[in-house]
Amino acid sequence: MTASDYNEMPPAAGERNSEPRLILSTKQLSPALLQYARENGLEIDCIPFISTVPVTDPTIVRQVQELPLQNIYVAFTSGIAAQAVAAMLTAPPKWKIFSLHNQTRKNVEACFPGSEIVATAQYGEDLAKEILRRKEVKEIVFFCGNKRMDSLPSLLPAHGVRLQEFVVYETILTPSKPDKKYNAILFYSPSGVESFCSVNKVDENTPLLSIGNTTTNAIRKKLNNKVYTAATATVEGVIELAIQTNKLK
Repeated sequence: MTASDYNEMPPAAGERNSEPRLILSTKQLSPALLQYARENGLEIDCIPFISTVPVTDPTIVRQVQELPLQNIYVAFTSGIAAQAVAAMLTAPPKWKIFSLHNQTRKNVEACFPGSEIVATAQYGEDLAKEILRRKEVKEIVFFCGNKRMDSLPSLLPAHGVRLQEFVVYETILTPSKPDKKYNAILFYSPSGVESFCSVNKVDENTPLLSIGNTTTNAIRKKLNNKVYTAATATVEGVIELAIQTNKLK
């Protein structure tokens, strides 16, 4: 990971601060990432502001279990959705899959090794365009959470593609009020932004770091702070961005 992998990057100014800067991550991070951040001058507190639970409704589970028998196109915009679907299935599917990049694709590949990934994209709107480019796709199954974005459900039917939606997990907001003052705050989803902002106020000089454009837009609707956005929408990308901002005096 290098600074060239990220956009909206503030320029480095001088040497990194000798004292660790205290950062708030609004999701849990792996021990390896926390250690990497620590080695680069950051001390990160992890406080999850959302949790997810798989849907267990028998009707939905039964309907999903029937789908591996069908030669269908499916779409994933969440790695959590891929894991939830895989846990429901009793037979391996051979689907044609449209997926978001990065962690979502990794989860899809791990959960459905017998399926084909037709195309990927960075954001939901771009994924919808990839689907619409393929005129053979007349209908598609969309697996998602209860707080999914509207890109696929709005764009695909509007252009003649029938969409069957299955909500396979639920996102639950878990807001809390940290009692520390942080040098920066890391966000990974619009739901995390919603949860955090429901009970917290932020000093206007605190930089906010975002995993991608959708999350950045959610932040800007709630707060007037400067927002830095990772060009690569991964958790690792956000941490590298935090390290780069730490170079500022």
